[in-house]
Amino acid sequence: MSDDQLEPGPVVRMRGVHKAFGERRILCGLDLELPPGRTLAIMGGSGTGKSVALRHVIGLMQPDAGTVEVFGQDLASVGQRELAGLRERMGYVFQEGALVGWMNVYDNLALPLREREGLSESEVRPRVLEAMERVHVEGSEHKLPSEISGGMKKRVGIARALITRPELVLYDEPNAGLDPEISRSINDLIREVSEALGVAALVVEHRIECIERVADEVLFLHEGRAHVHAPTASFFASDEPRLRAFLGPLSQHPAAVTTP
Repeated sequence: MSDDQLEPGPVVRMRGVHKAFGERRILCGLDLELPPGRTLAIMGGSGTGKSVALRHVIGLMQPDAGTVEVFGQDLASVGQRELAGLRERMGYVFQEGALVGWMNVYDNLALPLREREGLSESEVRPRVLEAMERVHVEGSEHKLPSEISGGMKKRVGIARALITRPELVLYDEPNAGLDPEISRSINDLIREVSEALGVAALVVEHRIECIERVADEVLFLHEGRAHVHAPTASFFASDEPRLRAFLGPLSQHPAAVTTP
């Protein structure tokens, strides 16, 4: 196979990642790979390191041991300028949306285009309107975050993560604080944009309904390691005892359970 026929490597690769805070060990040799265009969901109990794993991917944390590679680059070996460049290829959807409260929806979406890409207003406007249409919040551009619902805030947060056309999107509990009906619409939206844009995604989530809808593969974190990592259908069919014990209460009330 010639060089131009080689398959691209994983968007994210973690090898033997360890992370502790004082005496508390969070990650204890975590391995994972995320191929291009795929969505990997990370499940696990409270305090098992799900969000810590995301923070390593975006470079907000450094591992105590092991390697974190994003777009083929070891984050431990890049400088601040190179890290900033890698982050520009990512989008991040926060639990609470993290919209700027004094800016309307339009300006929240325009912010990364103005500050990071330096686009003119004639270039910004069509990108913002396209992003709003993609997440189905047309007509809300003049509203402040305090004037829209929690579901709309989440949609605008997704639009802001996608507006720079990233290659990787990180979702931290995308269903947090949402009722079951709105959660379903957000899950459908995540799947819709993943398929339409072909972006890779890492999703930290505990709701079974969300993961079944959005994920191609699921990783179960237990004692700081990838205890089970499988395609979504076979993951939920697994009879692995620790996974079954974890899924038991979730499968009875998947929309009602919350974990930090």
